[in-house]
Amino acid sequence: MHARHVVIDAAPFHQWYENHYLQPLDKKRDLKAS
Repeated sequence: MHARHVVIDAAPFHQWYENHYLQPLDKKRDLKAS
C-alpha cells in the first residue's frame, strides 16, 4: 500500500520538477545510466 502512495505522489512532483527547473528528470537518469 505504501508503494502505491509513493507512485501516485511522484506523478505531480515529476511534472512540477520539470516545470520548476525546466530540466527533465529522465535526462539526469540517462547520464547516470551511461
